[in-house]
Amino acid sequence: YKKDEANKKDEANKKDEAIKKTADIVYKKLKYQIVKYLGIFDLFYRHNQSIKENKSIDDIPGLGRLIQKLEHNATSQNAKILSDFGVPFRIVEYYDKDNNEEFVGDAYEMEMYKKAKKLISDD
Repeated sequence: YKKDEANKKDEANKKDEAIKKTADIVYKKLKYQIVKYLGIFDLFYRHNQSIKENKSIDDIPGLGRLIQKLEHNATSQNAKILSDFGVPFRIVEYYDKDNNEEFVGDAYEMEMYKKAKKLISDD
């Protein structure tokens, strides 16, 4: 009886892990596709508007900030760099805001924060 119960729990855990992995892959793929197609749309839109308004494409506002936020989960340069390095989101979020307060987190986040601080200060 106990073996059957343990096997059922193991089976359920394996299914849960498979579902988590699948959801993570689908989320990342969908997010990548959205960013890619929004980027293409933004480029076409700004190109079209630049022709209509006889302005440089760089002078036409577009979806750049939205695309940055979707791609990096951040808008500031330091936060984008840290996001690309895969630091925990709370650290990215901390650097995305202009905080005057010291970062507070669990032991792992504090260790990653120290490394992130060194990385950012070297730039």
